[in-house]
Amino acid sequence: MPTVPAGTRLMLHTSTGLIGMRSLRPVDLVGAWAIPVMASAAALVEGHGSVELATSDGVVRVRAQLVQGPDSLLLCPGDGGGRPVLQQRRNDVRAALELPLQGVFLEPGLVPAELDAQFRASTDNLSGGGLAVILPESLGGREGARRLVPTGGDRIFLEMTLEAGRVVPMVVRVVDWQGRRLRGRFLDIAPADREALVRLVFAQQRRDLAGRRLTR
Repeated sequence: MPTVPAGTRLMLHTSTGLIGMRSLRPVDLVGAWAIPVMASAAALVEGHGSVELATSDGVVRVRAQLVQGPDSLLLCPGDGGGRPVLQQRRNDVRAALELPLQGVFLEPGLVPAELDAQFRASTDNLSGGGLAVILPESLGGREGARRLVPTGGDRIFLEMTLEAGRVVPMVVRVVDWQGRRLRGRFLDIAPADREALVRLVFAQQRRDLAGRRLTR
């Protein structure tokens, strides 16, 4: 079930503009849900619309309204019962993250003999299901691009270093390779490591959503 974590920055889209608020405790978006929030009491005047949330299931959009509760303002279901509409599934929620990694191509003959099959690179973006990598110039630069013609399905072994220093090993299947930018799907990754990546992505996704709404 979709869950809104405590401390999540929320922006309610109304007919007159945006209302900012922050959730005070974790809430499951099932049944007659109600999220205690910190917001201006003046928002009650035009406190109904829709809100986009980065939840435990993925990014969802839901109709909602602000009401006065006994102890705090509450964000409650609006028109249509407040049924969450999934915008992006949990494992496919993607965030721009630059993390260092090292890798090696596992398919014989993919990389010409004069180039090293082992490389160091960094991620361009990341999800629970795959990633995009910016390759070094030797593999994806203009000279390399003329000689390398990979096919979808080629495998790469990667070791990614997370922000806390944790090393995550994985096998990735190539789905696209243009210049220095390679996209792949996870073929083999430990469940605990995938969960760590998902948590990292959702933390960045919440920061990105809050930043975009504040800019608006």
